[in-house]
Amino acid sequence: MASVLIVDDSSFERMTLQYIIESDGHEVVGGAVNCEQGVAMYVSLRPEVVTLDFQMEGGTGIDALKEIMQLDSSARVIIISGSGNTTVKDDTLELGAVGYLSKPVTKKQLLSEIKRVLND
Repeated sequence: MASVLIVDDSSFERMTLQYIIESDGHEVVGGAVNCEQGVAMYVSLRPEVVTLDFQMEGGTGIDALKEIMQLDSSARVIIISGSGNTTVKDDTLELGAVGYLSKPVTKKQLLSEIKRVLND
């Protein structure tokens, strides 16, 4: 199973995502509360998958996505966004994200997306 880093400023969202991810046998190796911490944890932990909230205090997921992709162009980053804006989806995928989910995310959607990006 995969190692996963969760980057989200909401402790509730981090706990919910962790529960879902671990229920499928994956290992959550860290939970970052902002973009800066997310990038630092990516560097130190090198997870196989990153779930990255689009809108956080102190920056957007785009900021973290750009930094992670500069460090590792093969990073598997799934953006999770409360925005229904298709431009956000297109922009993040163009910048290197391998997946995009809209909130609220269901267990089935999240696990399916993780499985898809691991098999690509």
